Amino acid sequence: MTLRDDVRARRETRWAAVIGGGFLGVVFGLGHPLGFFLGGAAAGLGQPSVFRGVVAGALAGLLAWVAFLAGLASTGALEPALAATAPLAVSLAAPLVLGAFGGLLRGVDR
Repeated sequence: MTLRDDVRARRETRWAAVIGGGFLGVVFGLGHPLGFFLGGAAAGLGQPSVFRGVVAGALAGLLAWVAFLAGLASTGALEPALAATAPLAVSLAAPLVLGAFGGLLRGVDR
């Protein structure tokens, strides 16, 4: 068995892959939006099906977005950011879509 198969075999390790993918999305997403793709790919590769890989990638993107909001809240900039609905929607759509797209990488190894 490979490491990938070991991760896919247990529920706990699949959740760890989602959380780790979200962490990667936050770290690399600070430098470039394709970091969300990388985080989604890391979260999706450990999933047993393509659908679950896409959902895991989107969850990793959502975790990255929540971390972004937490960063805004820690600096006191959350209220003005919430008032600007269009940029806030883009800031949500980018990690969700790129994370889900990265999760599609799960289907490549078939």
